[in-house]
Amino acid sequence: MAENDTKSKQITAKMALALSALLSGKTTDQAAAVAGVKPRTIYRWQAEPAFRAALDQAAQDMAKDAARALSAGLAQAVNELLKQLADPKLTAADRRHAANSILARWPGIHDSIVITEKIERLEEIIK
Repeated sequence: MAENDTKSKQITAKMALALSALLSGKTTDQAAAVAGVKPRTIYRWQAEPAFRAALDQAAQDMAKDAARALSAGLAQAVNELLKQLADPKLTAADRRHAANSILARWPGIHDSIVITEKIERLEEIIK
């Protein structure tokens, strides 16, 4: 029994193939085909803590990578909107559209900043 417990905590090569397939957007049936297992095996693996943790961690890592990539272009996008807002060659409608784009996104950006700061403070308290 101890051997099974240890084995269930390890990610096998087939599990890694399934994880990769699932993370790339493949369905459970497609991931099973990639890994060379039956779909019910994928469902069983998804109930195992090690597989679930690996899947969750990889998904979080992908989300962080995407957020970093978006952040890299954020300043450029804001600068472009600000240029449009100040460009006298653009029509009033185009400048208004740029202004509305900035104003429409500000609440969500502000909320994200505030939430991030609160989480950071809470993490410091917990440490």
